[in-house]
Amino acid sequence: MKTFYWGEAVKLLLTIAMFSLVFINLKVVFMPLFVCYISALIVHWTAPLYFKQS
Repeated sequence: MKTFYWGEAVKLLLTIAMFSLVFINLKVVFMPLFVCYISALIVHWTAPLYFKQS
């Protein structure tokens, strides 16, 4: 279980680092970027429910 939490922490830190790099190096609009990011996360989390085998 410890490795699971370690992996989640690394994923969170990498996400923060990547968003920081994008905002520092590119001119992007804040809201559309996060709406797309959240939409992708929701699809990732709900797709297994949609394709669940009976």
